[in-house]
Amino acid sequence: MEAKLKAKELIDRFKPVSSGTVTLKTMKEYRSRNPERQKFRFREYADYAHLYHAKQCALMAVDEVLNNMNIIREENNYNYWQQVKSEITKL
Repeated sequence: MEAKLKAKELIDRFKPVSSGTVTLKTMKEYRSRNPERQKFRFREYADYAHLYHAKQCALMAVDEVLNNMNIIREENNYNYWQQVKSEITKL
């Protein structure tokens, strides 16, 4: 499976269990990604926070795979998971 598709699949799998909790970190990131927004839209922000937390869960899952992989014998798989991690941060 292409790394970008795997990244999206992981995020989608974590959406149902991510909290979407309002935090200062997600608020700052939301505002930095949407500087044109003059008026705060809570629903739009809540959707963003939900996605942000799902991405964090997906990144933790990929880190777990990378940390437990035998890099010498499975270099191609290691590179694949590094690409997946990169794609998660881009979404």
